[in-house]
Amino acid sequence: MGRIADPHNLQPNAALISGDDLLNRLAGQHPPLSCRTSPPQGGRLAVTSAFANLQRSQFRSKAERARHSPSIASAIRAMACW
Repeated sequence: MGRIADPHNLQPNAALISGDDLLNRLAGQHPPLSCRTSPPQGGRLAVTSAFANLQRSQFRSKAERARHSPSIASAIRAMACW
């Protein structure tokens, strides 16, 4: 088995890797999976359905307020008679 190098006991003539050699060795390699960013879950479809649900809930809340508010309900009935 090979010996593990002690960082405190490095030889002065130890081989160093130049910047170009290091770049050539790392070219085309990917980081480990845990370091990669994950894509958004659901994509565009999730955004459009969330927007549609928001509009639907806003419409529903306006309708419920109109149903529970006597002044708005009477105004709507009066407009329907015209």
